[in-house]
Amino acid sequence: MKFSRKSILCTSIISHGCCSRLITQDTVPEPTAGHKIVAREAGIWSGDMKMYLNGPDADPITMQVVEKNVIMDTELWLISDFESDPFKGHTLFGYDAAKQK
Repeated sequence: MKFSRKSILCTSIISHGCCSRLITQDTVPEPTAGHKIVAREAGIWSGDMKMYLNGPDADPITMQVVEKNVIMDTELWLISDFESDPFKGHTLFGYDAAKQK
């Protein structure tokens, strides 16, 4: 895999920013009821997905999908990996206790 100087610099800045916030944080927050609702999505999910690539009035394309969700050790974040050939996705889900959403 080839990386440009720009991508390495961006990764370095992002990594440093995340690490500095983690180091200065005194304690890890306890998961709330909202976090526990997000954690219920952990596991491997499969099913059919419909995509309306040609607009809402056209027939949808149906494909099988698999989603693998893992809750992080802190129980504050859910990592989701989604696959449906030729599509792949990666998402991080969380709950903002201050905004309650």
